[in-house]
Amino acid sequence: MSTAIFSADNVLLSEYAENSQLLKRIWEWDFTRVEKRLLRERPNLNIQKALEQFRYFMYLCLATGPIFVPNQEIDDVAHTAIVFTEDWFRFSLEFNDGYIHHQPLDEPLQPNEAAQKLNQIEELSMSHFGRMVFETGEFVCGMITAAPVCGMVTTTPVCGMVTSAKTI
Repeated sequence: MSTAIFSADNVLLSEYAENSQLLKRIWEWDFTRVEKRLLRERPNLNIQKALEQFRYFMYLCLATGPIFVPNQEIDDVAHTAIVFTEDWFRFSLEFNDGYIHHQPLDEPLQPNEAAQKLNQIEELSMSHFGRMVFETGEFVCGMITAAPVCGMVTTTPVCGMVTSAKTI
């Protein structure tokens, strides 16, 4: 497990992150199964960097509400994590008290919408981490949030998507 966010490079993290304990807990979550699957399915992906960005991204979703996925790598990690439904459900309950949903975009954002979303991500990253922690690309992914249903991906109490705790 990487501890990069607590390295000397990030010594000011607690000064920026309003809830550094939340970030620490996300960082310590075991994504081994996700990592192994990504290594098999996406051998050219920088897995450690993608997981790092995903962890920062999930922190922002949980701390601030709905935001768009800033790059394909984070989206790939999210899709892979969700495939492991039991693990993802535990992660959702641990950090959100309800299932964290992912809803892809139905169509690409218009250029002005994409610019607004990028500005939002840059502002959140700067205010929470003191630097831009994401590589950005085209918004082709969607949104993941930790707020009541109000965007592309939401974290809401179990209803609809997951109706039973039984393993099927």
